[in-house]
Amino acid sequence: MLQNLKETTMFEAKTLSRRRFLSATSALSGLAVADVMLPGVLGSAFAADAPKEILTGSHWGAFYAKVDNGRFASLRPWEKDFHPNKALDGVQDVVYSSSRIRYPMVRRAYLENGIKADRDTRGNGDFVRVSWDKALDLVAGEIKRLEEQEGPWAVYAGSYGWRSSGEIGNPQIMLTRLMNLNGGAVRSSSNYSKAALEGIMPYVVGSIDAAGPQTTYQAVLDNTKVIVFWGADPFKTNQIGFALPDHEEYKWFEDMKKAGIKAIFINPVNLEACKYLGAEWLAIRPNTDVA
Repeated sequence: MLQNLKETTMFEAKTLSRRRFLSATSALSGLAVADVMLPGVLGSAFAADAPKEILTGSHWGAFYAKVDNGRFASLRPWEKDFHPNKALDGVQDVVYSSSRIRYPMVRRAYLENGIKADRDTRGNGDFVRVSWDKALDLVAGEIKRLEEQEGPWAVYAGSYGWRSSGEIGNPQIMLTRLMNLNGGAVRSSSNYSKAALEGIMPYVVGSIDAAGPQTTYQAVLDNTKVIVFWGADPFKTNQIGFALPDHEEYKWFEDMKKAGIKAIFINPVNLEACKYLGAEWLAIRPNTDVA
C-alpha cells in the first residue's frame, strides 16, 4: 500500500485531481499519525490470533505492547530503558479513550454555509460527522479557493509539533512537500520552542544554533567541580523525548553523584533531582531570579 501511494504521489501528481492527490498524501499522513502511538503494529499485528508482544515506542519511551485477540491489552517498558516513565500506562488509555476523535468532524455552521458561516459561532456550535471523502473535498476545495482568490500566501502550512515516532517521517516535511507540489504556502521561521534561544544564545555561548554542538555529559563529569541548575527540573524534562527516548540522562546523574560534583539548584521548589544529588537549594521567590 505504501509503495503504491508513493508511486501515485511521485509520478502521477500532475495528472491527479486535487481530491485524489490529497487522498493519497492524507493516507500516508494518517498512517504516520497512527504510528505515533504504536509504530510498526499496523496491519496484521492486530489480527485476531494468539496473544503477542510487539516492541514499539512513543515520546515517553520504548515498550512492549501486548496484543490479545486484536486489542491492545497491556504494556511493559523496554528492559534497556534506564528510567521507564510511569506515564507509559497512559498510552493504552489514549488508544481506547472515549474522548479520542475517531472520525472527520466539521463545524455545522461551516458545513451548511461554508465561508459565509458566522465566525462568532466558533467555539459554540456543534460538530457534525462526515465521510472521509466529504472531508477531503472540503479541504481540497478550500485550498483551491484560497489559491485562486488570494494566492499561495493565503495558505499557512503550519503543522508544527513533535515529529512522529513512527516509520514514515517528519509530518512537517510531508506537509511542506504536499503544499509545494500544489503551488506553495507560507511557512514559519524557526519554531515556538527555541526561537528565543536562537536570539540570545550567540551572546551567551557564541553559538547561533541552540540545537548545535553541546558540551557532552562526559566532558562535564571530567572537568566540572560545581554545576548550577537555574530554573531547571532535569528529572521531569528528561522523562520524554522529541523522538524516542531511552532516558539515558538519568545514568549521568548517577555518575555525577558518584563523582562528587557539587550541585546548586536555584528554584522555588526543592526538586527530586536536587534531593537525589544532595545539592544546595537556593529557594528563591518566584519571579525574582533575574534580580
